[in-house]
Amino acid sequence: MSTLLAAGAVGTGFIYHWEDIGGEGGLSDPDNMHTLLAALGALGIAISTATAPDSSHASTGMLGLTAMLIGVKYTW
Repeated sequence: MSTLLAAGAVGTGFIYHWEDIGGEGGLSDPDNMHTLLAALGALGIAISTATAPDSSHASTGMLGLTAMLIGVKYTW
């Protein structure tokens, strides 16, 4: 469920802010940094849920959560 929610958040962000994302500003553009951190966060959450419960998945889940939170806060 957490992977679905993370993917939904990133997916709706792409849909509604597609015109704000681009390579022109590089990582100095806040929209690009927001996109990168949120996508990496969703990936971390997806990896965490894919490897659970057979491995230690808490660290990848926390890294994913942290990246998503920083990505959201970055643009606010």
